[in-house]
Amino acid sequence: MSAQEFFAGAEVTEFALPTVEQAIELEKLSEEDEPSAYLQSAVKDWFPNFSFDVVDDEGRIQLGYELMHHSFMQSVINLTGGTYYQVSKIAEDLAVHYPDLKTLPDADVVINSLFALISHARTGKVGKLRPFLNVQVQLWMRELRRLVAKVDSDEITYEIAHDLNKQQAKQYLPVVNCRDCGITGWVSVLNERSNATMTNLESFYNLYFRADEKIVMMFPHSHDERVSGMIPARICPDCLQVKLGEDGTDECVNCGAEMVDVMIPSPIKTSGTKNHKQYVCPCCGSRRGLSLMGLRSATEISASISQMFASKFNDDKKTLAFSDNVQDAAHRAGFFNSRTWRFGLRTAIQKYCTEIGSGKNLADFQNGFIKYWHEHMTDEQFVSFFIAPSRSWLYYRSGKTAFYITAKSVQFHQRSSAYALLIQDKVYGRFLREDQIGNAGLAWSTGDCAGNPERGRVEKRAAA
Repeated sequence: MSAQEFFAGAEVTEFALPTVEQAIELEKLSEEDEPSAYLQSAVKDWFPNFSFDVVDDEGRIQLGYELMHHSFMQSVINLTGGTYYQVSKIAEDLAVHYPDLKTLPDADVVINSLFALISHARTGKVGKLRPFLNVQVQLWMRELRRLVAKVDSDEITYEIAHDLNKQQAKQYLPVVNCRDCGITGWVSVLNERSNATMTNLESFYNLYFRADEKIVMMFPHSHDERVSGMIPARICPDCLQVKLGEDGTDECVNCGAEMVDVMIPSPIKTSGTKNHKQYVCPCCGSRRGLSLMGLRSATEISASISQMFASKFNDDKKTLAFSDNVQDAAHRAGFFNSRTWRFGLRTAIQKYCTEIGSGKNLADFQNGFIKYWHEHMTDEQFVSFFIAPSRSWLYYRSGKTAFYITAKSVQFHQRSSAYALLIQDKVYGRFLREDQIGNAGLAWSTGDCAGNPERGRVEKRAAA
């Protein structure tokens, strides 16, 4: 069916567009992850005279009718013609006929709110609803492997090594970052002339992951302030010549460019056994935090899936993942499943901590967390949401306490202590073992959800 056939007989009666203030409010509501408030605000912005409750069936049917008669809605469907379009491209093409789009801080926010209304709208009868239109959203991401950064004192840009030609690649190096303290710098291997130009990335990665002594890390830092365990040096942003020490001119002796002040760990420290060594962060001493910057596709996809599954906007949590390799597909399925569960658990902990869990000791927090989510979920929902993928086989029976979980059955008794202990252990790990890693580390670093020892008890123990 063409757009003309779809809108046949639908006279345009609505012309409203969200204002700048309304667009800002829509963006705020989308970040707060409150679907009902977001939809009600969007309906009010696009249809000021809409008098129905957009959440119930009658309101969703009426919303579909109103959309048929909106000028901007018809323009969007006529433009896209049932094909895939970037939202930014829609805003650019329709700005000719709707100049108010140019005044918005982000026209994509407004157009996305219209797509949200289209997705929410329904046809049919109350109790027997059908989709108004099928809306498909595609998110394209590129694997950030072999990520390198330009050596520069002012503007450091990141690129994929494969995108650079031979001349450009001479000014880029891999990047190392500590997730615990945030220190970031370039990393390379110096040749016999003390030049850091990267000639072979494969050889470099082999040396780095063996924690080889040939690896040199260079962290941008002024020589005015000394850093323990590091020596001052300079690197040329054009030819990547490295000069140890702070004496002499700032200009490169090879090409004359102004060099960048850096600090080099000396000696570079490692931890672990001979075959499993890791670099130790020279700034904070972290034994697990230092790593090369980059992102593989499996991690990218798992993070996206986790966020979609944790969002309240997602009311149909299903995922299809495709791969051209059978073994790879099996591996990724398990990886996605594990990561999605962990992200959901952390989100639940964050929500409980924000609402009523702040200020509790760890024992009370663990028990309160179990009680809180029991009150907000049925037994079946509680088990299916919090059961770890590695525990889905679990069978436990002791007296009146029993639960058994397989793909086809869920039996759970609220007085079960075994599963509660499993969740409590995960909560314990979130605040102690994993409190600065990944999503948990983000909450810790921003102060949103973190554990701290009780000062009075610490002082009492110290004085004893």
